[in-house]
Amino acid sequence: MLTAAALKVRETRRAADFAIVFLIPLMHASYGIAEWVEVFRPNRDLSEIPPAVS
Repeated sequence: MLTAAALKVRETRRAADFAIVFLIPLMHASYGIAEWVEVFRPNRDLSEIPPAVS
């Protein structure tokens, strides 16, 4: 997939195509982080404040 994006950039030389080369790994990393967060904080949103431990 990344190779196909790089070949497209080489062919078109457009800035939008160049940005895709960086967005693909960023999206994969974000998805991977979200999967690990789901393992340790099931059914919770990242914006939620964790309950205080007393």
